[in-house]
Amino acid sequence: MYKFIEASRIAISSILAHKLRSFLTLLGVIIGVAVVTAVATVIEGANLYDPFCGTGTTNYVAQRLGRKSVGIDLSPHYIDIATERCRILL
Repeated sequence: MYKFIEASRIAISSILAHKLRSFLTLLGVIIGVAVVTAVATVIEGANLYDPFCGTGTTNYVAQRLGRKSVGIDLSPHYIDIATERCRILL
């Protein structure tokens, strides 16, 4: 029990010493949780858009989950890889 109290005391003193850093970290965590929640629930039927699709992992997962997706990449080589990966599911 003593170690828990001591660790809590150290954590609180660190938070109070670095208020801006603590606030920004907390804000980042809150925004991250909100985004994940929104994507998982609110945007359930939305189509996915991936402007840097690379090998098409996002598009592949979207297709597996029954969603439509659009992937764009500057490299024709990566577009071919992404197209082949998604074609496997069809």
